[in-house]
Amino acid sequence: MKYRTFRGTDVRVSEVGFGLWAVSTGWWGTYTNEEAVVLMRRAFDRGVRLFDAADTYGNGRGEELIAKAFADRRDGIPIATKVGSDFRNFGDGRQNFGLELETPKFKSAMDDVVATVAAQG
Repeated sequence: MKYRTFRGTDVRVSEVGFGLWAVSTGWWGTYTNEEAVVLMRRAFDRGVRLFDAADTYGNGRGEELIAKAFADRRDGIPIATKVGSDFRNFGDGRQNFGLELETPKFKSAMDDVVATVAAQG
């Protein structure tokens, strides 16, 4: 596996990441939490050091899976995540809140990500 370090940091990630869209949304087959965790741990064992989620992947399920899979080694797992849709208040009728990153909705979404990962670990 090849790795890169984010410029100006000591954060080192694999060039190949593990995207959680497929295992957390059900769009390309259904994975139980246990199956998804096994896949993620196998990827880690093979050198993957970047896991990609979004708050809308399974309405937070992707981030929950990261926390479950790596509760014992959370500090060594770089997570890429994305926010931008308010699915918690609008359900299937998602409301995008745009690129205004200083908005209360953005801060709330990021707080939710941190809380989700922390609660599962």
